[in-house]
Amino acid sequence: MYDHTPCVNNVKSNCLQFFSGPNIAPVGVKGYYTSSTSLFVEWNPLSALKTSVVVGYIIKATSLNDTLKVYTKEVNGLDTSSATLNDLDVYTMYSVVVSGRSATYEGLSSKPIILFTDIDGEIRIKLFNVMIDI
Repeated sequence: MYDHTPCVNNVKSNCLQFFSGPNIAPVGVKGYYTSSTSLFVEWNPLSALKTSVVVGYIIKATSLNDTLKVYTKEVNGLDTSSATLNDLDVYTMYSVVVSGRSATYEGLSSKPIILFTDIDGEIRIKLFNVMIDI
């Protein structure tokens, strides 16, 4: 089989290091909603693993209401440990994963977490002709 991946000095181990993404996924991923259209996501950075391949992270939020909608954000820095996803759909549940990335490739994804956007402001309910602020 033809291997079309270029190698540094024709050494296969160099191909794995320079032309692939990180081979470990971020852990400790958690988050919460910050507004009706934003989610805050944090994770344990891969810098503790002393990997020189990681140059940043990719955060993907897939709408569980419409799986064709995937929101992606890239952040730079090996020590980066959080990001805010903006311009999401209101009151929507998302499956969120984080992966490290090299200069050219995305690495393994974290286990997914489920987060949802909520609604902004006060909630008012009319119950038996009485307005209740929650």
